[in-house]
Amino acid sequence: MTACAAQSPILQNMLAKSSDVVAVTCEAVRGGMTDEEGVEEWTALCRVDAIIKGEIIGGRMDKKILVLFNRFTFGASPEPLRFSTGNRYIVFLDGIAGAGTIAPEMDPIPMYRLFDRWLSVQPYEWHLVRELNPDVKIEKEAKSSSGQRI
Repeated sequence: MTACAAQSPILQNMLAKSSDVVAVTCEAVRGGMTDEEGVEEWTALCRVDAIIKGEIIGGRMDKKILVLFNRFTFGASPEPLRFSTGNRYIVFLDGIAGAGTIAPEMDPIPMYRLFDRWLSVQPYEWHLVRELNPDVKIEKEAKSSSGQRI
């Protein structure tokens, strides 16, 4: 997965139409239940590092959200997962889908849907966050989704 430029008409359209856009760190991925059509349902537990657009979780930082996503498993090889534990992403969301947990000992937390199945999860790059919203406070010295320092 490679990051798009913020000037990309596709990202600009997604920014305009998404309910919320956030920079997150993935803390856990759970799921893998496959339906009869070969689609797996997954949930990513994410810590919100920066709010680029929207009023997600009341505008509070360092709070956790769940992001619902799926992948196709039919065919020669399944799609890769959109999230990996420990990696950072820029995520375009399409509203709240309720509240849920990924473990019985957790209190329910907000659950969101992806805006677009294919492009809503972008690798975290601080310059992309800055281009999408110049007013967002971000860390330059952080790891990208590939694990390299940027």
